[in-house]
Amino acid sequence: MGEIFELAKRKEITEVICLELSRLGRDNMDVRQIILELADLGVCTHVVNRNLRSLDKHRRKDSVTMMVLGILADLAQMERESLVERIVSGQQEAKRQGKHIARPKGTVKSTAKLLEENKKVAEYLKEGRCSVREIAKLCGVSPNTVMKVKRTLGELV
Repeated sequence: MGEIFELAKRKEITEVICLELSRLGRDNMDVRQIILELADLGVCTHVVNRNLRSLDKHRRKDSVTMMVLGILADLAQMERESLVERIVSGQQEAKRQGKHIARPKGTVKSTAKLLEENKKVAEYLKEGRCSVREIAKLCGVSPNTVMKVKRTLGELV
């Protein structure tokens, strides 16, 4: 979002297109603040799935739309909170029934196996000349794998 605000301050953008209101910020207050700040900078926020625009055709705040956006932001927050409650409730019920809800046993690789499968990654890390992303690209693995190997090597030293 920082980059968007920088572009808005430099008048390099006039509109921010957001597919869904809940994707704009972490919570309803955050969403409202972002929309208002962008509107103050003359940038229209367009929420595609609701076909709402924060500024009218004369680049002024549309008060009805701003009110609707606020209500929708509140509803999105309630939906997120409800989802978290349902997930936690489901996990608690699974535990009561004696179900295992973590990673299946035996899926975590041993240190030796991790280093054996990622010898090339370990070599690059020991050389210390490449970044994590560069090593990932060179070895055809994810940056997370490189970080796992790096942590493992650090624990061995």
